[in-house]
Amino acid sequence: ERIADQALELLSAPNCPSGTMDVVFAPDQMILQVHESIGHPLELDRILGDERNYAGTSFVMPDMFGSYRYGSELLNIAFDPTVTNELASYGYDDDGQPATKEYIIRRGILQRPLGGTTSRARTDLPGTANARASGWDRPPIDRMANLNLEPGDATLDELIRAVEHGVYMET
Repeated sequence: ERIADQALELLSAPNCPSGTMDVVFAPDQMILQVHESIGHPLELDRILGDERNYAGTSFVMPDMFGSYRYGSELLNIAFDPTVTNELASYGYDDDGQPATKEYIIRRGILQRPLGGTTSRARTDLPGTANARASGWDRPPIDRMANLNLEPGDATLDELIRAVEHGVYMET
């Protein structure tokens, strides 16, 4: 019933406004944004062009790490497969590297790609323990796992109150 109601609301809703404005994402939409807008573009095998025939390339280039502003100073994204209650938790990646928490974006600046042992051997970049194989007969490739947007100190009400012109998005 809820999905039917939401479908009807969506069909009768006005188009999302265009222009420069603030956006507040609900958690379900934020998960998707982090996955698609941060996770995939920062997979090192994609940056190096290995994925171009399957899933495309990335706008991120190796020389952007350490200096490129990916978001505001409030943006901190951690890769942490050691968080045990998340979907893609593990102690070691499929190259045998120990999993550790690593910031891939800190204070809005790119820090490191999501790159396992094989991809890192082709660059001078630090990476993460994220080599994953889909089966015993497949080589491990760079894959995101447990990317987490670190929380700020504002409540949802405070975030919404601070928006003068913007939209609230949820899936």
